[in-house]
Amino acid sequence: MISPRLLSMLWCPACQASHLQSAASSDRAPGVPAPGVHTLICPACEASFPVQFGFPTLIPEDSLTGAEWQEWRDHLEKFRARRMARVENPNETIVKLAGKSRPQPSFAEFIRIDRGMVLDIGCGPGKFRHLLDPSRVEYIGLDPMPLPEVSDFPFVQGLAEYIPFKDKSFTDVVVLAALDHFRNLDRFLDEARRVLVPRGRLHVMQSVHEVRGPVSAVRVLAHKVKDDLEERRYGEHGRDVPKHLSEFTTRSLIDRLSRSFDVASVGRYSGTWYSPTKLFLSFEPKQARMPGLTS
Repeated sequence: MISPRLLSMLWCPACQASHLQSAASSDRAPGVPAPGVHTLICPACEASFPVQFGFPTLIPEDSLTGAEWQEWRDHLEKFRARRMARVENPNETIVKLAGKSRPQPSFAEFIRIDRGMVLDIGCGPGKFRHLLDPSRVEYIGLDPMPLPEVSDFPFVQGLAEYIPFKDKSFTDVVVLAALDHFRNLDRFLDEARRVLVPRGRLHVMQSVHEVRGPVSAVRVLAHKVKDDLEERRYGEHGRDVPKHLSEFTTRSLIDRLSRSFDVASVGRYSGTWYSPTKLFLSFEPKQARMPGLTS
């Protein structure tokens, strides 16, 4: 069941003009979620969102129109198929190779979140929460694709481009290896700034693909080979559907995110000789300049 704490933070992703409210009934107090399946209502635009299996689905379907969002839906379905196949076939060579690189503990050490409220966008099974101190850090996961594990922590089914939380809700927003699956990065950056407190930070872990020497050339080649093997393995889901909606070099990733944020710190992680380099980045929101001031 949605806790009163989580309900108080939820914001309509459709109009972004009002808190969401639990559909009232005669046998419970207004605003208190009922057990089982129920509905959340936006009093401003009257949009309704279902709550099933204990978590709300806060996806503004009417906003996801056009060819680009259909491509995203196809991409998501293909990603879902790959993820399920990895779970069902853990002994496949390609799955074992991918599992040998485990950057999350190094990333947690890099960003050092000691206290606050964390939103993990593209959280998957929410493994990152285990690297945070639950007595000092509150954790909420957001993902368009719920997994069975999401019943173990506060979770909302939603999109990075339409974050369903009120302004200034989080001290930290983290995105772990998910940025290449977002449909609209600029909209996500605007949303991340909106939900962060004034001195909050955005933390990104993302694979980068670039040739800087023989080792990096091998990494890039291995990445392409792995992608090709997976394309053959999951071809029934459409070879014309992109596996990644974006790919980045170090420079292109920093430049893209720096449109809305200032770089606070940069790190790198290389788990195996064949896996792509993971770039670790922490950002602070750019401060609005006062009229008449120049740099």
